[in-house]
Amino acid sequence: MLHVGLDLHKRFSTIAVMDEDGSVRLEDKLYHEDRARLTEFFSEAAGKAVVTVEATRNWYWLYELLEEQGVTVKLANARKVRLIAEARLKNDKVDPKTLAQLERTGFLPEAYIPPRAIRDNREYLRYRLTLVRLRTGLKNKVHALLDKLGISQPFADLFGPAGRRFLGQLKLRPV
Repeated sequence: MLHVGLDLHKRFSTIAVMDEDGSVRLEDKLYHEDRARLTEFFSEAAGKAVVTVEATRNWYWLYELLEEQGVTVKLANARKVRLIAEARLKNDKVDPKTLAQLERTGFLPEAYIPPRAIRDNREYLRYRLTLVRLRTGLKNKVHALLDKLGISQPFADLFGPAGRRFLGQLKLRPV
């Protein structure tokens, strides 16, 4: 069995392929825009390797690509991977080796990977939460502007039909 540590960045990933004895067989950099190369590289690893990826903000797409190739993927809990976070020598060559070594020796702190339906539902809910917070922030800005200009309004819901008519009729300075 091979152990692949993958340090995921925005545009590329650095990888280290380690054998059962801990010898590094390959180190490489794979660019994400070259999906054909990524697919080719990991299709060869299917059934022969375990790929370990650190849980960062952008792991979903890579996990799904690897899953489609039949590759076994483990997600490292970023908070618990202290060897990477606190390492003196931290760079793109060391990080994937550390991930591979942790997985190879059985010391990898794994993060839970929910099924795709749950991941999709979580993304939907996160996006909705972001939109609700944005809407609330904008409404608060309107209220703050009216308060700053000393404009009182009698509406329980300033953003209901009557309140929006009121807002549309206000004559404000261009600034």
